[in-house]
Amino acid sequence: MTTSKLIGKLLKFKGFRCVGLAFRRGNRLDVLIKPFKNGCRYPDCGRRGTIVRQRPEPRYWRDIPVGPWSIWLMYWPREIHCVTHGRVKIVGQ
Repeated sequence: MTTSKLIGKLLKFKGFRCVGLAFRRGNRLDVLIKPFKNGCRYPDCGRRGTIVRQRPEPRYWRDIPVGPWSIWLMYWPREIHCVTHGRVKIVGQ
């Protein structure tokens, strides 16, 4: 089992996967995440769209601490093109 799969199972990820880890000072673990597929889903219709661009700066969410480690999820929001709704920014998926 790879480290990324182990982190995903320990933190019970659903709909996305771990693609990188970074240990920081002060018992902080940054986990880089991304969706399973190449395209993102539009939240209202659920259709998968093509990625138009990715934002230059990541967003961080603090997760539940595991032991002494503070877990931070890191994700770059993407802008997708939905066939039904046109060009839409997706923040959390």
